[in-house]
Amino acid sequence: MTCDHAHCDSCDRCLLVLSVVREIEEGLVMAECSDNEKEELTFDISQAKQSVECWKAHLLRSVNQDECRLDILSSLSASSILLVLDWAMKYLPRKYRESQSDWFGKRGISWHIAVAIKGNSGEMEMMTFVHVFESATAQDSSSVLAILDDVFSQLKTIMPQLQTIYIRNDNAGCYHCAQTLIVAPQIAKRHGLQISRIDFSESQGGKGACDRKAATVKSHMAQYLNSGHDIETAAQMKDAIESSRGVRGVSVKVCSPPSVPSNKSFKWEKVSFVSNLCYSQEEIRTRRAYDIGPGKSIPWTKFDVPEQSELPTMDIRLSTSETITSFVQ
Repeated sequence: MTCDHAHCDSCDRCLLVLSVVREIEEGLVMAECSDNEKEELTFDISQAKQSVECWKAHLLRSVNQDECRLDILSSLSASSILLVLDWAMKYLPRKYRESQSDWFGKRGISWHIAVAIKGNSGEMEMMTFVHVFESATAQDSSSVLAILDDVFSQLKTIMPQLQTIYIRNDNAGCYHCAQTLIVAPQIAKRHGLQISRIDFSESQGGKGACDRKAATVKSHMAQYLNSGHDIETAAQMKDAIESSRGVRGVSVKVCSPPSVPSNKSFKWEKVSFVSNLCYSQEEIRTRRAYDIGPGKSIPWTKFDVPEQSELPTMDIRLSTSETITSFVQ
């Protein structure tokens, strides 16, 4: 693609880094030291220079990729939401009072957080969906798709006018894989919804909404624990989250591992290099960086799209006694 402008912009402060490295390299040539020492110092300088350049590139990618989130938030309507997904760190079971031997050899409880964000008269409102698994569960694509199926069902009940969903998550393998990216739009269709786009955040720069809500929920569970209760199972974890009138805007369910009717495999060459996907009826348009270039068009006919009967489903064991019906600021 030919640009209609000259690439001549520069930053004087960024150029200072190059000048400093150049001065160090010139000083090393004139330094009075042995050849072995010069060789070691030259290697150290080249490694440091490469690390600085990689860090600058990471910062640039982070800012550019975050522009996607800001653009989505500014364009949200009454019929669209932004859904941020993340697996929280496994919760270690705890007793109110436990011996030292009870502390060792614990198996963490898997739980997933999905934060739905909508715009309301210029202000953001959120609703959080927590899924706690009562047995060992692989944090894989099938689990993510089953969670999305339940989240879409709840959202459609709460917001009947909902039509469009934007999804944002990190680069974990359960999200950044062919199965999730191909099957997720089919799950949305089951509930009369459309996924407009899926975006991946740059490392260490993405799912703040989930992290903030996880911290609030864990703080609430700590109060429940300190009041004399134990949290050793998924059901007790649900009771802890719902204690003292619960956490505002949080719906929690206890689930079993998802059922997967078929073992169909999905092929997508170099899917790990894709950072932004826009969905339409005919194609998926992918980009390696947000709003850079025209993107690559991939027709749906290239993929073996599963039937509705082949989509993963979630077996809900326990759900919130009172259904959350409104978003909170």
